[in-house]
Amino acid sequence: IGGCRSVSTVPGTTLMPVRKTVGRHLRLSANMFETREHSIDFWLDGHNEAPMESEIGVLHVDDQSDFGELVAAFLERVDDRIEVQTETSVTTALEKLSGDPDRIDCVVSDYDMPESNGLQFLEAVREEEPTLPFILFTGKGSEEVASEAIAKGATDYLQKRGGTEQYELLANRITNAVEQYRYEHERNRVYRALETATQAIGLIDEEGRYIYLN
Repeated sequence: IGGCRSVSTVPGTTLMPVRKTVGRHLRLSANMFETREHSIDFWLDGHNEAPMESEIGVLHVDDQSDFGELVAAFLERVDDRIEVQTETSVTTALEKLSGDPDRIDCVVSDYDMPESNGLQFLEAVREEEPTLPFILFTGKGSEEVASEAIAKGATDYLQKRGGTEQYELLANRITNAVEQYRYEHERNRVYRALETATQAIGLIDEEGRYIYLN
């Protein structure tokens, strides 16, 4: 550590030269967190105050094309960040997901479909995308289906209802899921960058105290 200089491998990270601060500002017992992940979470919380403004790509799968178009229209009306791609087949949906995964931030799927039900589709998605938000949006409402969906890795479960309020609720569930997904992705990126750096790097809080050292 003594020969280290300040190096920024993460855009926006507040760094201080460790060599000059050891013995004066470094209070590990009081300010380091239980795990390194916790300290990065703390730092990210203070550097992610801006609302999520980028486009949210949604892949909606429902064998009823008219309903799929209706869902897309309402979601894009409720939140102009949402852009919906609609598929009526699980096979084509999986092809689209594997062919252009960067454009898809969340999958919304019906349960009762002729080719494959929503849980089977969920399992196929999880084989390729273990953490991608997946919301089961279905008229087949039962605690058993909901429990099985969550157990298999669904992010959320929402039962279809009458009225336009269901689309507002679905849009809210989508944005919340994607925001959390992007946060965790950024946290992992920061963590990997810090852990693979060849020089000592520390994150400091607003009071100039270290909350993380790699």
